[in-house]
Amino acid sequence: MSYGRNKQKILMIQDYLEEVGSASYQQIYVHLNDNTYWGVSPGQLRNLLGKNVSKFVKQQQQWRNV
Repeated sequence: MSYGRNKQKILMIQDYLEEVGSASYQQIYVHLNDNTYWGVSPGQLRNLLGKNVSKFVKQQQQWRNV
């Protein structure tokens, strides 16, 4: 399946965060630049993280008393 560059980067970030649990901006930046041919600029990464927050926030399970 073919995705646009942003979608590929979003999927790579999601996979990386699932693998390591949590990561800093710098760790994500280094990971993308080490594992992609095209890399990512700091501005691109800020936009990806800022505009897609809901895709990167770890969802907490809510428990309720029954």
